[in-house]
Amino acid sequence: MCLYSVKISQAIKDTVCSIVKLRYNFDLQSWIPSTTFQHIIGKTTTEQVEMEGSSKLHEEPTTVSKTAPSPQEGHGHAHHLKWGEVVTSGFAPPSAGEDDDSDLDDPCHSTKDGAERRRKMTRDRSREQVDAEARRLHSQRRYLFRKPRPLQYFRGNVLVRSNEERGSGRLELFFDLVFVGIIAVLAQSAVREPTGASFVRYLLTYTAAYTIWNWMREMFDSFYKDDFSQRVLVVFVMACLTLYGNNAIHAQEMLSEGSGRAVAVAAYLLAELGLFSTWLLYSFYIKAYRVQIRAHALVWICTSAIWIGSIFVDVRAAIAMVTVALVVEWNAWQFCYSPSFKRLFKLRYSSAIAIEHEIDRFSDFYTIVLGEFCYSLFDGNPTGPGFHEAAGRAILCLLIAWAFQLFYMNGGSSKKITHPLRHGMHRALLFFNLHLPIVSALTLCGDAMADLIHESAVKSGVRWIACESYAVGMLGLWCLATLEVERDAPGELWFPKWARLTPRLVSSIVAALLPLTRQKLEEEVEDTAEAVLVAIKRAAAEGAEGVLTNAEGSEPQVGFGHGPDITTTKLLGILTALSLFTLLWETITSLDGPNAPDESASDDLLERAKTVSGYKHALRTPAWRGFPRLAEPGSGTFDHSHQRSHPSSIAPTAVAPTATT
Repeated sequence: MCLYSVKISQAIKDTVCSIVKLRYNFDLQSWIPSTTFQHIIGKTTTEQVEMEGSSKLHEEPTTVSKTAPSPQEGHGHAHHLKWGEVVTSGFAPPSAGEDDDSDLDDPCHSTKDGAERRRKMTRDRSREQVDAEARRLHSQRRYLFRKPRPLQYFRGNVLVRSNEERGSGRLELFFDLVFVGIIAVLAQSAVREPTGASFVRYLLTYTAAYTIWNWMREMFDSFYKDDFSQRVLVVFVMACLTLYGNNAIHAQEMLSEGSGRAVAVAAYLLAELGLFSTWLLYSFYIKAYRVQIRAHALVWICTSAIWIGSIFVDVRAAIAMVTVALVVEWNAWQFCYSPSFKRLFKLRYSSAIAIEHEIDRFSDFYTIVLGEFCYSLFDGNPTGPGFHEAAGRAILCLLIAWAFQLFYMNGGSSKKITHPLRHGMHRALLFFNLHLPIVSALTLCGDAMADLIHESAVKSGVRWIACESYAVGMLGLWCLATLEVERDAPGELWFPKWARLTPRLVSSIVAALLPLTRQKLEEEVEDTAEAVLVAIKRAAAEGAEGVLTNAEGSEPQVGFGHGPDITTTKLLGILTALSLFTLLWETITSLDGPNAPDESASDDLLERAKTVSGYKHALRTPAWRGFPRLAEPGSGTFDHSHQRSHPSSIAPTAVAPTATT
C-alpha cells in the first residue's frame, strides 16, 4: 500500500509540475519537497519517513538536529551543548523542505505569500550551499586577503556554526598585551591621587578602553579570518590605544592647558573608526549581520559628535558628555544584537555568538587584571632584600589574587549548569555588564596593593580604594555566580548553591566597612611632642567616657575615631583571611552530597581486583556517612610495581646471523 502511495504521489507531482512549466514557464519541481503530494493523498508511513531520512542524511551531512544530535550527524558536538541545549546545524543548509516547519513557526519571519516565500528560501539555500562549499575548499589554502564570512549565525531558530570548538587565538592574546600597560597606567594615576576627581577620570577612561577591547572581541568572535587585513587592523588599533593610554591620564586638562584630552579622544575615535569601517565593509558580504552592523554604525556616528564636542568644553561638561556617549554606545551594541532587535526588523538571518570563545576571552581579560596584583609584588621592589614584614604583606597580596582567580574559575561550584549566555537575554546582558565593574574594581585593588605592600601606613584614600574595590569585586563575582542556572539534582552536592555563595556576600560587606577603622599615621610616631599631646587628649576622652559608663552601669562604647588600630599588615591579613575562608568554604561545601549518584565497576573487574591489594574499594564511589569524602578512595594506595620488567620475563634478544662466505 505504501509503495502504491509513493507511485501515485510521484505521478501527480510530475503531472502538476509539467502543467505549470508549460503554462507559466516556471520550474515547480525544483523547490517543492517530495513529501508534499504524499501528504495530500495520505499520511506517510513510518518506514517511508525513515527511508527518506536515511537518504537525506547521506546526501547532506549537515542535517539539523532538534534534539541532542548523534555523533553520526557530524555536528552538535559536546561544546555545542556544554552550556545548554540548542539546535545546531553546519554551514551547508539542509535540503529543501527539511526546515520549512521551523521557518513557518519562526515569529521573526516576514509575512509573505507562500510562493514568494518559498522562492526566496530556495534562493537563500542555494547561496548558502555555494558559500559553504567555497568555505570548505579554501579553508586550507593561503591567501593574502580572504572573503569575510560569519563564523556563526542564526538561520531562523537554528544555530549555524562549524563543528570545531574555538578558543582564544594567538593574535587575540597579543592584542590583550596592550591592555596590560593601559590598565596599569590608569590605575596608578588614580591611586597616586586618591581623590574624587581622579576616581571619576579612572572610571571614564577605563570604560572607554574596555569598550575598544569589547569591539575587538566581537570582531574576532564573529569574523575572525586571520588574513593580512585583520592583522593590520589589530596593529592599527593597538597603536591608537598606545596614544590613548599615554594621554588619558591628562584628560582633565582643558584644551588651552594641554593636548592630553584631545589626543585621547582622537585616538579613541580612530580606533573605533577602523573597527566600524571594517564592519561596514563586511556587511556587504554577510547578510546575517548586515542590519545589526549598519544600525550600530549609525549610532556610533552620532556618539562621535558627542566625543568631539567634549574636547572643547570644561571638565564638568566633558564628564557629562563622555558619560552619555559611553552609555549610548554600550546600550546600542546590546540592543542591535538582541532578540528584540531581531523581532523588530523580522530577521530570519541574524547574529550569534560562540559561547566557548566568549568565555575564553572574558577569562583572558580577567587574568590580565589579576596580573595587576602580581605586578604590585615587584613594582619598585617594594619588599627589598631579606624576609620581613613587607615580604609577608606581598605574600598576603598574592594569596588574595589566587583566591580571586579561583572564584572566577569555579563560578557557582556546580557540576552541571546552563550558562547565562545560553539561558536567556536578560542573564546574558547581566553577564556582559557585570564584567566591567568587576575588572575595573580589581584593577584598582591590585594597584592599591602596591602601596599597601611598600608602606606600613598609607593615606586614608588608598585604604578606601583597596577595601572598596575588593568589596565591589567580591560582590560582582557573587552576582556572576548567581547568574548560572544550576542543573544538579537536590542533594547531589553537600550544600545548596545559595549557602555555598553566601560567604562572598559577607566578605564584601566586611571589606567595605574596614576603612572605618583607625590606623596609626606616620606623623603620629615621628613627632614626639605631638604624640604626647595626642595621647593626653585620648586619655582624657577615654576617662570622660569611663565616668559616664560607670554612672550608667553599661559597657563602654567606642567613640568616633577610637576604633581598633588596623595597620596595613593587619588590613591585608583580614582581607586574605576573608578570601581564603570563602574559598575553603566553597570548596568543601561543593563536595558530593547524600544524593550523589552511586557508581561501581563491573562484577568481573571487582572480582579481579581482589588479587590487587588496596584496589577493590577504589572501584566503588563512597557511600554517604553524614559528611562528604575528602579524598578519593585509593589515594593512600601506592603503586609498588616495578617500572622495568623482571629479567626473567624478558625474552632473549635474537642474535643477528653473521654473514658467511
